[in-house]
Amino acid sequence: MNNIKSSNQSLTELLDALFSDEELNPPFELKKDIVSDFNERCEKFTNLIEDYANNNQTTLKTAVLLNRVDELKNGIVICLKKFLSGDIKSAYEKFESILEPDVINKHILHVTVPLRSICNDEQPLYRVRKSDSPLITRPDIFHIPFSKRHLVSAQRYSVAGLPCLYLGTSLYVCWQEMNKPDFDKLYISAFTTEDNNSRVLNFAPSLLNSVYEDDESTTSLVQRKASYLILWPLIIACSFIRKHSDSKFIQEYIIPNLLMQWVSQRIQSPIVGISYFSTRMKKTKNSRKSINVVFPPKSTYKQIAENDFSPRLSSLFDFTPPVAWQVLKTLDYQVVCPKNEEQKDALEHLKYREKRRGITDFDEDLVKLYPLTDFYKLEVIIDQLFDYSKIDADS
Repeated sequence: MNNIKSSNQSLTELLDALFSDEELNPPFELKKDIVSDFNERCEKFTNLIEDYANNNQTTLKTAVLLNRVDELKNGIVICLKKFLSGDIKSAYEKFESILEPDVINKHILHVTVPLRSICNDEQPLYRVRKSDSPLITRPDIFHIPFSKRHLVSAQRYSVAGLPCLYLGTSLYVCWQEMNKPDFDKLYISAFTTEDNNSRVLNFAPSLLNSVYEDDESTTSLVQRKASYLILWPLIIACSFIRKHSDSKFIQEYIIPNLLMQWVSQRIQSPIVGISYFSTRMKKTKNSRKSINVVFPPKSTYKQIAENDFSPRLSSLFDFTPPVAWQVLKTLDYQVVCPKNEEQKDALEHLKYREKRRGITDFDEDLVKLYPLTDFYKLEVIIDQLFDYSKIDADS
């Protein structure tokens, strides 16, 4: 009797194969031009699904899956070509048209998570800013004020002139995203929320099981897995590492920028941001410590004209006042925060490494050793010693 695999089993096996393939699991180094590289990776992805379908009997409708993947891939290629040929308006209109149909929009919602599942009292998000002058009040470390939007340059998920709020799941990823600056001019803050309605588009899907454990929505894990496979071309297009650090135009940011505009313009949508793995931490990309979360202001022109900060974002977060990194580091951690179980486990791992062969690659051991770092210690101290509060949008 033939063994027919269930849709759930097939989806799990396909995702496992996807996550284990370096050419398909983000982030990606651009080998050619963006269109060619994107096409080649998508072709490898569809081949993976086709090979699986040819070698397994399954109840999964792989033909439908491949059709959805192909439609999205072709639409993204058109967007890239229009943008690169200078027709930016048509590029966005095409991008909007491929995400708007119910069949795709449904999958977008399926791969969202509650904001509180990644930002809460037990797991704050963090923000780090570099400043030559002291940062003292909470507004100093929030997103760049609308009145200073001329200072905002293009980033992966934000266009020039649109102040977005970038947070990270660890101080370490924030520091990495800033390209490892000296610590003497850094200021840090921790963010939490009590909002139960806002959701985040989760582009860190290798943490699929853990981030959805507390999600009370009606979407099943099977539906989420299928949605990730269908939307994988979009995740690929948003995950290319910036090749030229000093370039004025960044082709790797075309689709992420279009996606953020799409999210930002849907003011009534529960989707308030996008989470994604840092492209600067390739060896720890399966760790919760390496996730960035970006929040667009989602504000009307009137709100931007009348306020310095996004009313929606300012009401969404409670956060600590900015504290100088070096000043906070002078506190005696052992007095303020005695060693916890995480640190004891990390010490055991360090002893194990010492007995075996030592640490040959710190990045690979970082996840287990993180509780012994100053990054971790400062996260604990700022959470325990400082109060959390909101700011007014017109601060």
